[in-house]
Amino acid sequence: MNLKKPKFWDYNKPNFFSYFLLPFSILLNFFQFIKKKTKGKNFKIQTICVGNIYVGGTGKTSLTIKINEILKKNKIKSCFVKKFYPNQKDEQKILSNKGKLFLGLNRIDAVNQAINENYEIAILDDGLQDYSINYDVKFVCFNNINWIGNGLSIPAGPLRENINNLKNYQHVFLNGNLENVKFIEKYLYSINSKINIHLGKYVPTNLKEFDNHKKYLVFSGIGNHKTFVSMIKNYGLNVVKDIEFPDHYSYTNYDIERILLELELLPEYDTQISLQTIKGETDYNYGTGRLDNLEHKEKDFIVPLFDMPYTNSIIKDLGMYRTRVMRMHSKTCYSYHQYPTQRIHIPLITNDKCFMVIDDEIIRYSADGNYYIMDTTKMHTAVNASFEERIHIVGCIDV
Repeated sequence: MNLKKPKFWDYNKPNFFSYFLLPFSILLNFFQFIKKKTKGKNFKIQTICVGNIYVGGTGKTSLTIKINEILKKNKIKSCFVKKFYPNQKDEQKILSNKGKLFLGLNRIDAVNQAINENYEIAILDDGLQDYSINYDVKFVCFNNINWIGNGLSIPAGPLRENINNLKNYQHVFLNGNLENVKFIEKYLYSINSKINIHLGKYVPTNLKEFDNHKKYLVFSGIGNHKTFVSMIKNYGLNVVKDIEFPDHYSYTNYDIERILLELELLPEYDTQISLQTIKGETDYNYGTGRLDNLEHKEKDFIVPLFDMPYTNSIIKDLGMYRTRVMRMHSKTCYSYHQYPTQRIHIPLITNDKCFMVIDDEIIRYSADGNYYIMDTTKMHTAVNASFEERIHIVGCIDV
């Protein structure tokens, strides 16, 4: 299950919900204190833990990769160790592409795998609150923007342990785009005057592939979306809209199946049916067809017409308006045309004989759980050259 963290976690101060949950945080902190009393296991291999106190989006994986690169340059045989979580396959793949990764249902087993293959240093991505291992070096990562949120522990806030525990650590990394550094440094030194503060800055590696004169819609399913957007803006790209998905989010065919199940509840229609309408309107045919037949602006079509919770949530998250289900019958083609706005297409049923032509370029979209932003301000058309119908959800978007 992909969940977004509560917004009140990142408020500057605790609110009502935080104080309501505070007793549970105190209880969890007590259990954590008891767990700390257990003696951690020592290994003949050196262990470096790159962890965090603020939950998620602190740059652990990026720092883990960088440490491994430094060790390799010094001809030290190092590897990655990570506890296996089924919803973190994206991070596992990234680490595997950058070096040797050992996964285990618990970290001790994964470290033992590294020992059996004669590695000298194991770099653990996450695990700071795993007290079963006595790490040789520990780095605590923070994100400069989110910092410590409202300052409280889970579930009242975003911290995995009390922030005052920093007095027990030697190294902190502040990752991001160098925001709020002076303020955070002062706070850290007030807790631990001897702590070593390191700065990490995010740098895009493929900036030359992007045109600074174009407008961009930015979306991500990572731990800290705000820092990602801030980095892109700092390097001169014109971001006109950004969309945040839960950490490690990945669309799958299951998403498509859920949408199709909800669409089965729709009334009978031929080629189009509206999923959004204007306030007070219930006619699901209004909003379909040509723009010049509408008495309202496209942006007025924001009211959901049907009780389809999952589909409506996706439409809302993507910022779509005047959204329709569009069916193309077999062996059909639209006229060559253009719109004043761009469109998001979510293919639900399609095949390789269905395609778009945009500015004379042929583009095919798969029904693989992804959505696609089409620049429909350019001349374009759609073609279904197959013997089967093609169904997309199509909505307007501001880019």
